[in-house]
Amino acid sequence: AQRIVASREFWTEGALEREWHADVVFLNPPFSRVGEFVRYAVDQYQRGFCTELFILCRCAPSSSWFSSSWVLPHCHTLFFSRRMRFWTAGTGRRRGGGAKGDVVPAQSSMPHEIAMLYFGPDTIGFEYWFQGYGRIVLPLEIEQMLYVDSNQIDQNVNLISQNDEDDPFLQCDV
Repeated sequence: AQRIVASREFWTEGALEREWHADVVFLNPPFSRVGEFVRYAVDQYQRGFCTELFILCRCAPSSSWFSSSWVLPHCHTLFFSRRMRFWTAGTGRRRGGGAKGDVVPAQSSMPHEIAMLYFGPDTIGFEYWFQGYGRIVLPLEIEQMLYVDSNQIDQNVNLISQNDEDDPFLQCDV
């Protein structure tokens, strides 16, 4: 995989015991410890040790590590539209040439959905390069939020209570 990603530096061990000082970090964590790695990576990004952070991970919005990460400012999320196949190294077989010469595709796709979390300022670049792979969810900036008028909420609650006075489900204090 290193030949495809072409990192200047990569670690297979000890990644959680060091600071990640880099412009761009790409993380494909061991899926058995994904929560631990994602939390650590997000902490490294928030502390300013890297400018951009890409995390390839299991798509698990109900898990605590995923739900607490993908709602953060600057977190762009790509939900891949197709199952992903990973590359397996060390088979001794060659496929064609070029960068993929020492790796072969895995025999089957992952048994679960995959997402990519991107933390960084380059929204346009992220959309440009990854839009063809699935659905992208962009962070909602404070300026873009729809501010709800409390007077309108009061009017809607009054309409409900006037029309459905006998419905016990709707008889609650708001």
